[in-house]
Amino acid sequence: MSAYSDLMSKGVLGASNTTGQWMIDVDGTVDLNSMDRKDREMYGEAAYFIQQQMAKLPTKSSQEEKKKEELPIFDNKTL
Repeated sequence: MSAYSDLMSKGVLGASNTTGQWMIDVDGTVDLNSMDRKDREMYGEAAYFIQQQMAKLPTKSSQEEKKKEELPIFDNKTL
């Protein structure tokens, strides 16, 4: 819980998958190299949980696509 609180207090900016492994982007740095193996695992689990929660949220682009699908198409044939 402390790893989750630490990550959330830094401010989660988003998530990326540039290396083939999901990583969350936080405002600030987390020095994992100075932590022992157990603490690194806790931060990894907390980051995974945060990423999974973010994956459930709608994105702006998906909301815009839904709006486009809902709008009727008007042309010169429709009066």
